[in-house]
Amino acid sequence: MFGWLTGSAGSCGGLPYALDKADKAENSASSDLGERPSWIPFRAFPGHSTASSSSDLPSVGAANGGSMSKDVTVFKCTKQNLPQPQLSTALNHFSNAPKLLHPNLLKVLAFTDTKKESPNEGELIIVTERVVPLEEYMKTLPANGSSQQVLFGVYCLLNALNFITKSCNLCHGNVTLSSVYVTPLGEFKLFDYYVTTPIDPNHGPNGTFRSNESLVDSSYRSPERVNSNLQALIRQGPQGIDAFSLSVLVQKLYADPKSGTGRNVPRELATVLKKMQDLNKRATFAYVLKCPLFQKGLVKIMESISLLPTLPHPEKCEFYSRCQPMIIDGTIPENISKYRLLPIMLTDVNQSLSKTPLTEEARRLLINVLEPMFQSSSLLTAVEFGKTVSPLLHPLFTVNDRAVRGTLLKWLSPLLPQIDQKTLNKIFDPICSGFTDSSSPLRELTLKSTSGIVEGLTASNLEKLARYLVRLQADQEASIRTNTVIFIGKIAGKMTKNAREKLILPSFVRGMGDPFVFCRVSSLKAVRACGGMFGVGEVAGRVLPVLCPLLGDGSSEVRGEAFNVRASAPAPAVPPISWDASPPAASGSGGWSDDEEPDLFGSSDLVQPSQPPQPSKLNSPTKPSIKSLRLNPGSSLSKTSAEPDFFNDFTPKPVKTVSNRTTGGLKIPKKKVGTLKVKKDKIEVKKLDDDPFKGLDGGWDDF
Repeated sequence: MFGWLTGSAGSCGGLPYALDKADKAENSASSDLGERPSWIPFRAFPGHSTASSSSDLPSVGAANGGSMSKDVTVFKCTKQNLPQPQLSTALNHFSNAPKLLHPNLLKVLAFTDTKKESPNEGELIIVTERVVPLEEYMKTLPANGSSQQVLFGVYCLLNALNFITKSCNLCHGNVTLSSVYVTPLGEFKLFDYYVTTPIDPNHGPNGTFRSNESLVDSSYRSPERVNSNLQALIRQGPQGIDAFSLSVLVQKLYADPKSGTGRNVPRELATVLKKMQDLNKRATFAYVLKCPLFQKGLVKIMESISLLPTLPHPEKCEFYSRCQPMIIDGTIPENISKYRLLPIMLTDVNQSLSKTPLTEEARRLLINVLEPMFQSSSLLTAVEFGKTVSPLLHPLFTVNDRAVRGTLLKWLSPLLPQIDQKTLNKIFDPICSGFTDSSSPLRELTLKSTSGIVEGLTASNLEKLARYLVRLQADQEASIRTNTVIFIGKIAGKMTKNAREKLILPSFVRGMGDPFVFCRVSSLKAVRACGGMFGVGEVAGRVLPVLCPLLGDGSSEVRGEAFNVRASAPAPAVPPISWDASPPAASGSGGWSDDEEPDLFGSSDLVQPSQPPQPSKLNSPTKPSIKSLRLNPGSSLSKTSAEPDFFNDFTPKPVKTVSNRTTGGLKIPKKKVGTLKVKKDKIEVKKLDDDPFKGLDGGWDDF
């Protein structure tokens, strides 16, 4: 709604502002901010500042608290060929707009008459803060839950009119839907002083009001105005005239289906609205402001926010501690959280960080303000976040306080999409200091938080992170060691080959020997997931010596995962072992071909229980390893026909035993089933009986 795109620059009478859509402003007869009554001489257009510094702004901008905001609203009126009634109202508005200053009146940043010497030539230009018409704003409200925002807007209008009628002794005279604008904060601002006039006790309103007040929509005009009853106008005074108009406007707002109130004015407010339309003595704005509805809800929250900069630190801390839940559940609307509350919180954080050393008062304020500040920051775009919040991250991470660091680490992952890579690598070193903290919860939180920043780290920082993780494997907390292994497995693919061999693989091996069951399981899973990143030599030399004992681990989860590693092990890039001393046969015959890849850990050449191989004489003069033999049910010991599988499950035939110990889900007989003799060129196997498993009881240790 407020995100206008900057277009070509349009003329603003020499002021350091330009229209976003200059061509449309010059050629269109209607306002670019929605339809307005035909008699209103000023048209409104979105614009932007072209000033390079605050010194380039007109003095009126500084006097009125004008800001360097890039987005503004430009009101333009062409005096040429304008009918006299409209010209007089335009000049009345142009005269009053810069003079009336109040938080609930639209702020004028600059204004100019391009040809002041000529009453019928040139343009009247007024530049204000960025706003949209109230009618357009109502279209953007959610169907439900917007009643508090409407009520807050009514509260703003009551304050504005109380100031105009009581402090300035003026009658606005044009309190209608088209004369109210809304800022990005959701604040209602009163404008359009076309018939604004003082009410003289003897003569009543001035000539401009008398001549042109009939241009105002008759539904907003009080009975004395419709009947031109001068005495009644004098008796009601400025407050009585505008009170009637405001009561009609409030009723129309609540009748709008977007008001979120079921088209029913709240009972407390309906009572005072009737008093504002009384024919004899109408309720004053000060009386209406005492309505109980304006002492709670969003109105009360906005009052507290407006007073925040002046509150002492204990009261600030108390307010900030209650802020985050209200932002989450929508009690504080997003626009207020983003545009009103967040700037105040950023200022408080800056002031706290400027105190060196950090005082206890500043420390407590930081602890309470960071949660709502980051919650509000999540509503910003990446560009807005980079300009406002990112510069604070590095100083915050250097604060030597665990509560502050814990909050920062907690919000690191949710805010990652908004943190640019340069800032991320800048805060990396302060983040890593949490790995060596004496508090185990903080070390674990540091570990979990850094898992999301890997993608944005430079190569040097990534390797530095891996070294921190390797050291963390010696942590006394088992959960930290387990999560460290998981984290290392996730970043392994992003490391260089040299780093994987020197850091990653040894860390997996170290984890496989950890006394904590789930750390061993995680290490095995990491090996299985990253197995393709390491060569067969590294796997055979480092992993297998540690993996083999885990096949008989006391934990079934470890054993199961160890067998899974065996099943998923990669094929080696080494020539196969031939059981035949003769040269390999040609293609199409038995033996290995030159192009054939051996399957060291596969199952294609494994001996099947249904077809047990028979021992045969070996032609090779080399003695085979005892590991190349395997026990098959229903037969004697035998060797495989091809490459031996060191990790094959031993699955005997079902037998009746008195008691079996379970190892990895396998029931293994206890007594010896045969003897083995290795001679020069053959293996002799002698079975004890035909059924070696009959009546045997025992386990793996005695086999």
